Amino acid sequence: MPDVPGSPIRRVAKAATSPVRGYINNHFEMVKEEVRQKRSEEWQRIADLEATVSEASLHQARVLARLRDEVEAVTRRLQDLEQATDRLADVVAAATVVADRESAT
Repeated sequence: MPDVPGSPIRRVAKAATSPVRGYINNHFEMVKEEVRQKRSEEWQRIADLEATVSEASLHQARVLARLRDEVEAVTRRLQDLEQATDRLADVVAAATVVADRESAT
């Protein structure tokens, strides 16, 4: 006997399997929704991590810029001190020459 749509065997089989199909369909839909939710949560975590990395990079760039400015200021100050030391050395050398001449006479 062929299985013809609308036949009594088909109707009985469909009625008997309807609760199982409903359960499987509901379960499948719940799993799909759970996967969507988890994927959405993961994307949010990634976005949060990207924002954190971006903020940290910006902070690091600002700190490096300030540090560079401070190093330049210290370098300039050291150059000034070096010039002052050279002048003082010249003055001490000249004073020594003068003192040597005076003590020789």
